[in-house]
Amino acid sequence: MADVSDPRPRRLLVPVLLAGIVGLVAWLLLRDTASPGVVAGMRWSHTTQLQRWQDVSRSDWRENLVFRAGVPPVRGLGEVAAVLVTQCTPKAHHEETHECGVETFTRREPYHCGDDRKCKRVREGRGKDARVVEHCEDIPRKCFRDIPEDRPKICTRTVHADWCEYLTQEWVPVRSERIEGDAHQGLRFPELPAASDSERTQQSAAYSLTFSYAGGEHTAVVPKNEYDQWNIGDPVVLSTEAVGGVLGFARPTATPR
Repeated sequence: MADVSDPRPRRLLVPVLLAGIVGLVAWLLLRDTASPGVVAGMRWSHTTQLQRWQDVSRSDWRENLVFRAGVPPVRGLGEVAAVLVTQCTPKAHHEETHECGVETFTRREPYHCGDDRKCKRVREGRGKDARVVEHCEDIPRKCFRDIPEDRPKICTRTVHADWCEYLTQEWVPVRSERIEGDAHQGLRFPELPAASDSERTQQSAAYSLTFSYAGGEHTAVVPKNEYDQWNIGDPVVLSTEAVGGVLGFARPTATPR
């Protein structure tokens, strides 16, 4: 008779090879690659906002309000907002539970309700002395009964509280201007002078670097202190992966961020 090879080793080899291929593809897609590039663009945006301390209407639960007189700002500082209630109306605040009488429920309990006699016939002895003997025993019977009982009934009700309209003060934006530029040229904030003690200015800024590398371009938003350290044309090393794109960047001698 011809030998027949066992197919099991071949069947086991297929999933092993598939797992290996999947692992290799995942490694190729997720591994970090150092890609050289250069700083191709730098962009900054500076915004100045003029704000005015003025009356506004707000609303809140009365329990959250602290009633106080206001203190106006001096040169845009030291202000305290007043809280002056103008109107309050009851409003649903939350739900609460409470006892609202008695309800009857049924509790089931077990009890002993007699015995069940069970017998079995057993052959004892051997040969001509063998005989059949009946052995019996009484097994307690368990029954169940329903017991009516009373317990407090729990209901839900809506609790109302005062919802109040009140007058207060806030710094309200009244005007803003923005200046944008490239690299380090003309870095400045728009000037919006405050006309009185009840006005002030707030400044905000955004900075970005654009890197060019073999995979295309990548733009990163950076803080001012880091923006100041770069210039157009500076070499850079980008940490990239096939799936996630650019993961970080650094100078050629530094650790990628």
